[in-house]
Amino acid sequence: GTTVHLCGTFTASAGSQFLAFQGNGSSGSPITLLFEAGASLQAPYFSSNGAIALGGHSFLVVDGGTNGFIENTLNGSSGAACPGGPCSYQQTTKAIEASGASNVEIRHLTFEYLYYHTSSSDSAVDDSAVNCVYTNGIGNNLSIHDNVMSDSSWCLNLQFGNNSSGLTIYNNNISRMDHGIALGGNPGGALSNVNIYANHIYSFANWDTTGDDYHHDGIHAYGNSSTITNLNIYDNWFSGPASTCPSSCMTGYIFIEVSAGITNESIFNNLFTAQSTDVISSGGGLLGVYSGNSPVLVANNTVLGGGSNSMLCFGMNQTMTGVTLENNVFSTCNQLSDIRNVSFTAIDHNVYAAVQSGNSLECNSTFYASSAFSSYKSCVGEGSSSIYSANASLNATTGVPQAGAPVIGVGANLTSKGIAALDSDKNGTARPSSGAWDAGAFQFGSSSSGTPPAPPSNLNAVVQ
Repeated sequence: GTTVHLCGTFTASAGSQFLAFQGNGSSGSPITLLFEAGASLQAPYFSSNGAIALGGHSFLVVDGGTNGFIENTLNGSSGAACPGGPCSYQQTTKAIEASGASNVEIRHLTFEYLYYHTSSSDSAVDDSAVNCVYTNGIGNNLSIHDNVMSDSSWCLNLQFGNNSSGLTIYNNNISRMDHGIALGGNPGGALSNVNIYANHIYSFANWDTTGDDYHHDGIHAYGNSSTITNLNIYDNWFSGPASTCPSSCMTGYIFIEVSAGITNESIFNNLFTAQSTDVISSGGGLLGVYSGNSPVLVANNTVLGGGSNSMLCFGMNQTMTGVTLENNVFSTCNQLSDIRNVSFTAIDHNVYAAVQSGNSLECNSTFYASSAFSSYKSCVGEGSSSIYSANASLNATTGVPQAGAPVIGVGANLTSKGIAALDSDKNGTARPSSGAWDAGAFQFGSSSSGTPPAPPSNLNAVVQ
């Protein structure tokens, strides 16, 4: 139940680990480290052991309060304008080291300038080694939410071992990084009950290098002989600038490749918006799902490429079974889909639009132009309610359907899935409990304020 208060600015020496928890809280009575207003931890660079080390302890809260922050002041590309002057260190560093810590909550913090990468020739640090939060073995019940995180290589680098359960990541703003969230499985690792939602993950291009040393991803799940059970990724927004590398330093906004597989995987209500200058790899795609065991649900996502540089909107080309692919919008990419070796439980009610090349649709390594859409649907086994349109007619910034958009009323009603978050769109606007839904992450008329309040009653107008 102890609260430790941090007041003012704490300046540490280069390469130091500044604070380390020494004991455990208990259920309902955690130890809390609270940043009072304006409190900060600063160093030229903190060590790879973390500015704050949780050290395998349990029932802990790290709370940034109203505006607490952790910052490296001189770590970044040589000569760049770091907060403390020209960047003079190129060191691996971690803000919070949480290996083996369980029942931990990290909230309301700002992480900034951990490594200020500005040069396309700068490959001084390992791509995975500059982290906002790092774990080598995720403990049970780790919650990371309502943080602002920028200037890191792999911001949340969460490596999991045996039988970890309860990882929740939400309402974070993550920018200017190589990877936003990395879930990496150690051999034999098992992670369950993962919920990643309502995050904005964007701005990768500052980690571009001429040698393509860093492969950018918004969310990257991978592993060697490891498994994830109950993975839910929803209500997130992924946006550019992604990559300007001619060879494409951007693999994908979501890139799933867990070798031993994922069981019970749901990806829905996500918005992907690339810019025209963004180069997105054809090997990943804006949304790339290359691992999953029945059931797999990919539904009501809006994937908007930036044009011909967005090489692929959606990829699913590994052997997968029990897949439901419904109510998605894939638009404005050089290639809209690459589907191979997939056994679908259901594939229908998707909207494909505004392809940027002749080879727009790929099924089992055969390319189809948009004019041969019916042949493509026959190849993948797609239902009759999926359509191709020359224009998706969505707001280019928000993804919300405009009047007359072909996505309106095309979607299947998925209320029977029993997923409460899916029954509303990304903005919180309720979808119909009966009748057709709109395809994509948003219902027509949706707003960021969610469902509008009911009109007032029992009012009288008086003319004076």
